[in-house]
Amino acid sequence: MNRYRYVDACLVVAGIASGLIGNYDSPVGQVSKIVPATYAFTIWALIYGTGLYFAWWLIRRSNVELGSGGHLLALSFFMSGLWVRVQSDIALQLVVVASNLVVVLAQAHVISKVSIPSRKDFIAVALPSGTLAGWLTLATAVTFSDGLNISFKSTATVATFTAVAVLCALSFATWVVPTQTYRLTLVWGLVGIVIEQYSQSAQVAAVAAVGALVAIWMISRMKIKPATL
Repeated sequence: MNRYRYVDACLVVAGIASGLIGNYDSPVGQVSKIVPATYAFTIWALIYGTGLYFAWWLIRRSNVELGSGGHLLALSFFMSGLWVRVQSDIALQLVVVASNLVVVLAQAHVISKVSIPSRKDFIAVALPSGTLAGWLTLATAVTFSDGLNISFKSTATVATFTAVAVLCALSFATWVVPTQTYRLTLVWGLVGIVIEQYSQSAQVAAVAAVGALVAIWMISRMKIKPATL
């Protein structure tokens, strides 16, 4: 991975720079019945902060070998920045979002199998990997529900869509990215949905609450090493 470390670092920084100046409004200009509370979006500070640390970690040539996971994580950051550049074209945005989800889950899956020897390496690699994957899993569901105009239909329809999305996320947390970081991020986002929607879309909030409880149960059942989470 060291051979392309500068390219990967540039991809990370470019994606973060694009994301920081991007427009995150709903693609159809309405308030989604799935979007989480505003506080939940502060997770981007953690994602971007650790992402920049990851870029620096790449340049300093760490001895940890990530294989394709490092390249895919760098690409995930770049594609996340591209996401907000294509919002004016809903069809193109959905293609980019779906492609990004595949890449971000792939990098998180690969990195979840890597032995992370120290807390510094965990912060540089595993933390941005898991949080980015977890948050974009939920963000993809919201974007598709908006882009396909599902978010603005009946509450029962939105709740059904949310249930399918939550089931997919929990499946990913079981078989694709079975890490505490990914699961904690899901809990963060789902609780945000509960807080935002309980007074507006009770069924959606109930589905999100069940999903959060299942994710918490999954976290409690997993034994972890302090340095790697």
